[in-house]
This record gives sequence, structure tokens and C-alpha cells, in this order.
Amino acid sequence: VNLGPTSGIDLAATLTSTVPGLRVALISTLDPDELPPEASSCGAFAFLPKGRLGPGSLEDLEAGLYDWRR
Repeated sequence: VNLGPTSGIDLAATLTSTVPGLRVALISTLDPDELPPEASSCGAFAFLPKGRLGPGSLEDLEAGLYDWRR
């Protein structure tokens, strides 16, 4: 979510509005309840806490385990 001077949330919003159908997942050290309100409307299909990254994370994302639009 934090990319130095750039916000990952802003980047996700730009990417998903510029490239229709692009699937973007937010990945952050923050917990979901710590994310700013605009995170839920940035176009990302999922949020994955960095603490849960590991082997199989991409497959889990594709399987919808971190889909926050449900």
C-alpha cells in the first residue's frame, strides 16, 4: 500500500481505470482494518496481508481466498 511517495491505492485505482479487466491485489504490512477508506474503492479485487505471503499465495489469490468484494 505504501510505495514511498506514491500510494499503492492510488496506483491500483489508476491501473484498473486505465486497463479494463486488469486484476490488481493490494499487498501490505497493514491489517485490513488499518487501510484507508479509499482502499475499498480503488479497483483492487483482493487484499493480502504481507504476513500471509508464501508459497501458494498467487494460487490462493486466484482461488478467491483474499477477495474482499464478497
